[in-house]
Amino acid sequence: PDVAVNLGIVLVHLGSYKEAQSLLENTLRNIPGHAGLLNNLGILHRRRGELIKAQECLEKALGISPNQPDVLYNLGQTLCANNNIVSGRKHLRLAVDSNPHFTKAFWGLHLTLPLIYNCEDQIIEERERWKAGLGEVVGNIRLNTQAEIQNALETISELTNFLLPYQGREDLEIQKIYGNLISRIATAAFPQHTPSANLKPPKRQKPIVVFASSHFRRHTVFNLFSAWIMELPKAEFEVHALSIGQHNKKEVNKLKAAGVVVHTDCITLKSQIMRLSKLEPDVLIYTDIGMDPLTQVLAGLRFAPLQCAAWGHPVTSGMPGIDSFLSSELMEPPKGDNHYSEALVRLPGLSINFERPDVQVEKISAHGAPVFFCSQSLFKISPVQDRFFAELLADFSKAKLRFIEHDNVHITRAFVSRLTSVFKKYQVSFADRVEMCPRTSRRGFFELHSDTTLVLDSFRWSGGNTNLEALALGVPVVTLPGSLMRGRHALGMLTALDLPDLVANSGDNWVEIAIALAKDHSWRTNIRWQIVQRSQKLFGCNLWFDDLRAHLRAQTN
Repeated sequence: PDVAVNLGIVLVHLGSYKEAQSLLENTLRNIPGHAGLLNNLGILHRRRGELIKAQECLEKALGISPNQPDVLYNLGQTLCANNNIVSGRKHLRLAVDSNPHFTKAFWGLHLTLPLIYNCEDQIIEERERWKAGLGEVVGNIRLNTQAEIQNALETISELTNFLLPYQGREDLEIQKIYGNLISRIATAAFPQHTPSANLKPPKRQKPIVVFASSHFRRHTVFNLFSAWIMELPKAEFEVHALSIGQHNKKEVNKLKAAGVVVHTDCITLKSQIMRLSKLEPDVLIYTDIGMDPLTQVLAGLRFAPLQCAAWGHPVTSGMPGIDSFLSSELMEPPKGDNHYSEALVRLPGLSINFERPDVQVEKISAHGAPVFFCSQSLFKISPVQDRFFAELLADFSKAKLRFIEHDNVHITRAFVSRLTSVFKKYQVSFADRVEMCPRTSRRGFFELHSDTTLVLDSFRWSGGNTNLEALALGVPVVTLPGSLMRGRHALGMLTALDLPDLVANSGDNWVEIAIALAKDHSWRTNIRWQIVQRSQKLFGCNLWFDDLRAHLRAQTN
């Protein structure tokens, strides 16, 4: 069984999930009740997002081996991912108590956050807890021996602070502390790639530009930034795409057809570092720092004279080795430069060329009950917005409100419980007035707009891909812009379309606009017509092209 345990986890780390599952499950049939096999099967399910199955496996493993730190850690992380943050932290504390040198468990205990907050006060409380926890992590890090360095490297290769920006606050100072910590650990492990290195790539006919991402597949990040990679002129630049995580053949072939050299064979961190070292790029652009652990490790190092972050995860990296943040002129607030450790580059327009969806949705008659659709991930929807959803339904008794369920039932339940409680205060029945739609295919997502009266944008973190797809179908989007770029995606889109009447200046105004637009059929028809007539400003738009090309050229000449 030990061979199966070890081989199983190796296959998991290599992303060979089917082979790992087959090996672990077959061995468990012969040796039921083996804690190591159950633990690794739990890790596999967690990697695949099958968190309920993961929890079941890990609880069985813990029942067999109650004080095993690895099992306690994995169960703790899984419980937190299921939004059972109290029980999750309890298990993480037990893991640390069982092994005080268990770095991953220590970080998890101090830096794990809920996906769904109960209220605004909980956000404030959790934020203070996280900042104090970051101080504990920084104060306790030890990088004096190879074992300490390896433990720290394994930790940052597994854990990120992905959820922090969803609190909706300005994160610059704490991101800088976190980014410097990541860089410090990465540099200790790979000292030849220190962020302060003065790199001078060899002279060549064309500068090499590498785009690094964990999302060369059907994903929002690919939808937003694939045009940068494909349309950068190959006569001027040698363009490479380094896959750091999962990738799909269709998207990879799309890049190759555009003359991009795609690297999908670098599965491990060390192989990715070796490939970047060999390429010696002039420019390295990360599309989504903060979403994937290995991406953050690489971003903590230097491989090119110019290293940039795009807004796939729209928050400053805080990394000392990231020089520029490539953003959207229409989405950035006037003082947006103050939100970044990087030099802010405002690319014209939306800064992207989003491909118009090739889909037609038959519009259902609008004579039924108005349907408001908030299509964002549930953990993106802040508690501060709850009362305005309730006021909207209380003031417009005929209207229905639609959300999409999370693929984790625990997350959906936590969200429904929170809104149900708020709605009661406004005498609004959540069960009668709200539709929680099962997750569906992309085609199914488009069809949910067929009877949608208008889309309600989320506060503090605005919809990007989803709002563009709604507007592609001619469905109006009503937004309340936030103070940070990530809360202003829809503002940028509506500014490009010259539709200021859909932009609210307060929560109450957001409710007023939504109700007025839903009740006024002729206004809504006119808005839809304007969206369709001006849609070329959102799709197939290359306003960003010259500025991006010039920025890269200026740095490589």
